[in-house]
Amino acid sequence: MNSIRRLLTSRLLLAFTLILGIAGVAIYLLARLGLYRELDAQLKFKALAMAALTKPGRDYVDLEFPERIASVAGGEGVPEYFQLFDAQTNILAQSPGLSNFVFQPQFGVLENPAFWNLRLPDGSHGRAVGVEFVAKPPAPKPKPRPKDKEKEAKPPPPEPVPVRLVIACSSEKVNEQLQRLLWILAIAGSGSVAATLILVPRLLRRGLEPLQKLGEQAGGISAASLQVRFPTERLPEELRPIVSRLNELLARLESSFERERRFSADLAHELRTPIASLRATADVALQWPEQGGRESWEAVHELAVQMEAMSEQLLAMTRAEQSDWTIQRQPVCLKPLFNSVWQQLRVTAEGRRISLALDMPEDASLDTDVKLLRAIISNLLGNSVEYAPAGSRIEVGFHAVDGGFELRIANPSNNLKPEDVPKLFDRFWRKDQARTASGHLGLGLSICKSFANLLGYELGATLSGSNILVMSLRGRFSNAA
Repeated sequence: MNSIRRLLTSRLLLAFTLILGIAGVAIYLLARLGLYRELDAQLKFKALAMAALTKPGRDYVDLEFPERIASVAGGEGVPEYFQLFDAQTNILAQSPGLSNFVFQPQFGVLENPAFWNLRLPDGSHGRAVGVEFVAKPPAPKPKPRPKDKEKEAKPPPPEPVPVRLVIACSSEKVNEQLQRLLWILAIAGSGSVAATLILVPRLLRRGLEPLQKLGEQAGGISAASLQVRFPTERLPEELRPIVSRLNELLARLESSFERERRFSADLAHELRTPIASLRATADVALQWPEQGGRESWEAVHELAVQMEAMSEQLLAMTRAEQSDWTIQRQPVCLKPLFNSVWQQLRVTAEGRRISLALDMPEDASLDTDVKLLRAIISNLLGNSVEYAPAGSRIEVGFHAVDGGFELRIANPSNNLKPEDVPKLFDRFWRKDQARTASGHLGLGLSICKSFANLLGYELGATLSGSNILVMSLRGRFSNAA
């Protein structure tokens, strides 16, 4: 089972351990570099001192090597060694403790000596410095002499001799310091990881407490408590967008459940009347069989047709809302389609002296499903013919609007009020006077809206100040030809 807390704990521990490891390695390397630089500085100082004290003798091989060099090359308790070589790497002088041991030398100049690690004769770890330089004789000091004394012949001063020097000392103290540092870093790092392992889960548990409470509150919501909303005042900033979306979702669910409850109640109410009539007809026919005749069967047939029409309309609307409909798009010319639908309504329209005015180009067309579009137009025009005042005119227009199209069907409506407009697309809704015509179930506009949504269009209604009801169908030209 996935857990945000466990996931965050493991990742934080991994990240913290990685940071501690990198920091520990960096500290160790910096300390090692500093200690070795200090040791190298000491070795370089001793090499410079010994180079200054190294003087050539009169013979090429015989070098004057003062005894005080020993005090420079070694110290009490610190094993140090040196070897002095000529240009051919022949040993000229060395520490007494080296005996037959010979360094594998590396040489640099006095300004930039060569340093390297090595094993000392006693097997311990050491550090060495190697330089090559020219041993020069000291400058002669002038001495006063009597004027009458003849000049005495003096031998020439020794020639400068190129020599090489290696000084080595133990680095065990440096290694011991580095070893102690490693232990300190390991203990401190382990303690930090252990403390993090204890603190992080607790901090995360406290930090994720609002999320846990949110989950518990969400778990207590049922179909009977959809009116409940999550509080957002004390929530962390990161959870507020989620809670806001949850509240919006609850509002939509509440609206949907309320609509379904209202639909169920309306459906039961709509079915009660024809079922009651059907039962009454059947009761009369059973009680007085001799009086039953054609009229009774015609009444039964009419009630059955009414219930069948209701079920078919409900099924069509359900299929449209669930997108369980195969859309077959093709170019559909609008003007011939309107004329065809108007022909079916002409008898009713002429009886009520209602006329139709089409305001659209001759080549106006849509790339759409002709059956769904015809059902929408037939319902809208049928409602206009049925509910518009006698002697009025229905105006139909098709225009380009904001990169798309708008199909408008407008007719006078004397009985509708502005507060009735939002209810026009509700299932089974009827205005007491304006929408109580016989044979109308109050599902036509709901079906039209579902069909429009299925086609990617938007069907809306507005009521102007002069009581003109305008039904508008809007869509993008991506669906229009």
